Amino acid sequence: MQASHEADSGTIQLRVGTPFELGESVSAEWHAGVFSGAADLDVGAQNTCTDDHLQGKVDALGYWTRVLMQGESYMLWNYGGGLEL
Repeated sequence: MQASHEADSGTIQLRVGTPFELGESVSAEWHAGVFSGAADLDVGAQNTCTDDHLQGKVDALGYWTRVLMQGESYMLWNYGGGLEL
């Protein structure tokens, strides 16, 4: 899964991939900005007292300070095999 926020265009994007297909990027309007400050970064779980946890594995996590280009997304997805840089 890839998620991004573009402040200039006021949108957020989401792309989900499987080992068989890298889905299309979908976007929605978003003008509330992003959170900047000290906070937990929870991956695969919500920071709540509920049992809303990922039922699977997080193989790798990457963080970029810019939106990835289409070719970069495909390279990192690597037909579901990933690509550790």
